[in-house]
Amino acid sequence: MKKSLIALFVAAFCFSSMAQVLVYDFSASFKRLDVKQVTYSYKKADGVVVKNAKMDSPKVVSDKFTGYMVMDACEKCEGAMEESTDNNVVVFYITRSGDKAKNIYRAAGDFSANMFGAKPMLRGQEVVNGDKFTDAAGDFELPLVWGQDNHVGFLGLDNLSADNYLYGQGYGKVSKLTTVEKETITEGDDCDGTTTTVVTNETTCWMVKTLSGSVVGHTEYTGICNDFLFDVCDPETPIMDDWAPLPGTFTLKLNNALTFNKKAIRFETFAEAEEAIFQKLRKGEKYVFAPQHEDSLPEGLEPSQPWGE
Repeated sequence: MKKSLIALFVAAFCFSSMAQVLVYDFSASFKRLDVKQVTYSYKKADGVVVKNAKMDSPKVVSDKFTGYMVMDACEKCEGAMEESTDNNVVVFYITRSGDKAKNIYRAAGDFSANMFGAKPMLRGQEVVNGDKFTDAAGDFELPLVWGQDNHVGFLGLDNLSADNYLYGQGYGKVSKLTTVEKETITEGDDCDGTTTTVVTNETTCWMVKTLSGSVVGHTEYTGICNDFLFDVCDPETPIMDDWAPLPGTFTLKLNNALTFNKKAIRFETFAEAEEAIFQKLRKGEKYVFAPQHEDSLPEGLEPSQPWGE
């Protein structure tokens, strides 16, 4: 799959060149390998007993990402997104429930989406019921690379996850924000005049409101004390530097409090949204780490590492 991600909007015209961004609540629940080092005694093939050997012990555990996703609004929403079906850059700010360090991680990913409705929408090249969109379909890509070349990465022993991603696809709902410009017109003289208010311009901007569906991905593992993955057809030879899957589900929901202010979009830049998100996520001595692929970050975001000191 190409790096496609859930680019959340679909458009209508633009009423300004000023950029605006949207903020979404994001969560993903998944299964992963958890590898611990244990002390183990065993007998070798030649009969020699090895005592207190350090070995890797893997098991399947449940884990969860929780946080936010920020993306450009459509041009009709005064944003910079020209089309939602393209691979649009988004930024994830997430914590992992199984992370004992309780770090906040930032990663730039991709997002794509489109919308539809049950009512007929097109006859020839004429769009009918253009205000009856209800549903969304989208997909995203979250990189699992964190610039830490060691055995204690973001997902445990995933130090080989150089180009691995968590992919998500799902369905949801769309919502619209309508901006109405009015003008007051007075006709007649002071005694017999009438005042009428007329609508001079009305702009509707669409956005994805919710998405939910499935995620899949994988990370590559290498043992610290021994290799622990084996080929089903060759149980005598451990597989070095191989992968284990990350299956699960996700939800995205437009965060109204962080996205809007009196029915207008609140933040003009990723940096403004980032500051607000950082204040919400940070509790105690948490840190934010920039992703390894810093050139993927939207303009205005600094690749600092770590933040919050």
